[in-house]
Parts: sequence; C-alpha cells; structure tokens
Amino acid sequence: MRYALFGCGAVSVHLRRAAELAGAELVCTVDPRDARDHARHYRDMNRALEDHCPDAAIVATPHHVSCGLTAELLRRGIHVYQEKPIARTTRQ
Repeated sequence: MRYALFGCGAVSVHLRRAAELAGAELVCTVDPRDARDHARHYRDMNRALEDHCPDAAIVATPHHVSCGLTAELLRRGIHVYQEKPIARTTRQ
C-alpha cells in the first residue's frame, strides 16, 4: 500500500506507526505551511497526488481543512484514515 500523509504538525506518531506496517510505503507528505525533512514533501495537494498516486492517505490536518480535503481524496478514490472528526458541525 502506498500512502500519503496530509498535515505535518506534531505527527511523528503517525510516521513512526505507519513505518511499522508491513507492506506500507510513505510516498509523500503534504502540508502547505510545514516543510518536513521528508524527501518527497509537497505544499500542494494536487501536485503530490499527480506525482505519486497513493492508494491511501492519513489526514492529520486542522478541523477547518479536514472536511474538504477528505471529501476530495474520497472523490479521487483514495482510501482515507481520518485522524480527527471529519467536521466541526453536523452540517459540514
């Protein structure tokens, strides 16, 4: 399984745990504000998805971003692990 990590603030736990998954490969990290020391870090979601075509994504972004990002990933057929509640309100 090839996966991308969206949201790089204080996520070292995700990187460590995911690295322990047999058959899982982190193909890129994506965060417009944070440039991690990952060789394939992107600030732009579309570019990351075009370059790496992940099977799945871990979404560890702030609440105001999570809902729209998760919806877009699902529209593209990418499996999503949502770290937090997907939205702040039932309407979202």
